[in-house]
Amino acid sequence: MAEELGLSCTVGEYLGAVEFQWPVEEPTDYEINHLFRAVVDPDAPLASRESHLRFFWCPVDQLDTAALEPWPLREMIRRYAAGDRSLWWATNL
Repeated sequence: MAEELGLSCTVGEYLGAVEFQWPVEEPTDYEINHLFRAVVDPDAPLASRESHLRFFWCPVDQLDTAALEPWPLREMIRRYAAGDRSLWWATNL
């Protein structure tokens, strides 16, 4: 949050991980996303410090429309918002 947006936050519990290769048809890139609960001021401006990144708040029911990537994050966020606090792990490998 500090590096990408210049915002401070309080980091909470570990939520899980998503490993992902892309593009899906012929993967050339690989990432592992480790997910933590974080608390940040929802009224803070979301101004990216890098021109190729865009940040915005998105309601949980609009994650598909916003095309949050990697796509397994959408399900993890929906489950967390619904009260599921079990550790999450997903992969497209």
